[in-house]
Amino acid sequence: MNSSDFLDACEEKLLPVTPMVTSVINKQLQDMGLARDMMSPHQAEILIRRVSEALKLFLGPSGAETARAVMLKELRKRAPDYFASQGL
Repeated sequence: MNSSDFLDACEEKLLPVTPMVTSVINKQLQDMGLARDMMSPHQAEILIRRVSEALKLFLGPSGAETARAVMLKELRKRAPDYFASQGL
């Protein structure tokens, strides 16, 4: 999976919703000790959970859930084998 492309696509789709998304993603990457271009699908899934929790502050619960859904959709597009191996 090209994690940099994944994050760029997520940011592109979520920037119209909240300009804070890039800062939130970068903060969570830093907290997790991850680089934008070196992330497994499992780590991306954890990142999505953390980002959506942080976005609750800016978007509220429903907005954060929408952001989570957008990010998961992008992850499924870029890592279909990961989800297939989990039976999802």
